[in-house]
Amino acid sequence: MKHFSKQTPPFFPVSFRHAFGLLSLLLPLLTAVGTLLPDTPTLRLLVRTGGLALTLPLAYQAYRLTVPHRPGHPFSPAQPPIPSPPAPGPFQTVFLVQTAIHRVPVPVEEICYFFRDGRHTFLRTYDRKDYLLSQSLHEVEQVLDPICFFRVNRRLVVHYKACQRYKPAAYGKLELTLHAPPPFPVIVSQLKTPLFRRWLQR
Repeated sequence: MKHFSKQTPPFFPVSFRHAFGLLSLLLPLLTAVGTLLPDTPTLRLLVRTGGLALTLPLAYQAYRLTVPHRPGHPFSPAQPPIPSPPAPGPFQTVFLVQTAIHRVPVPVEEICYFFRDGRHTFLRTYDRKDYLLSQSLHEVEQVLDPICFFRVNRRLVVHYKACQRYKPAAYGKLELTLHAPPPFPVIVSQLKTPLFRRWLQR
């Protein structure tokens, strides 16, 4: 078996009947390209019948256009790199709240929990002060450090240090006791109970 080096141009085997039909279509183009760019790789058209081999010059760029571009093919165009997702920004450490007179910065270390009352969202500090927020509870949750805060249900996002104790409730739920407790029972849903326990265990 004859071995070819890496510099050997590729072969395209065709039948004798189809060879001349193909030549009639490609000969004007190949001749023009070979005249303009003589120092280019060649494409060898091998005719099976009679073992006749015809060698025609073919420009590299023209040859690339004749090769199917499959992923990983040596003549495939380079694929652009997949952009990496943007790095998440830092978590919010201070909330600016509006009082009747002033805007007050409240560090997250002083926040016991965030809660929803009707359509409004509030934060409560450890000294039992409530402040109205302009964001929804979902928006607040997105900017909090999940190591420090946990969404226990649809109404509450609590800080780790605010959790004093809990006890089992009906249907696999948990009843949570918080520092500066809200005026309603704090129930951790059945689906969130395993996640909440792991979160408390650090």
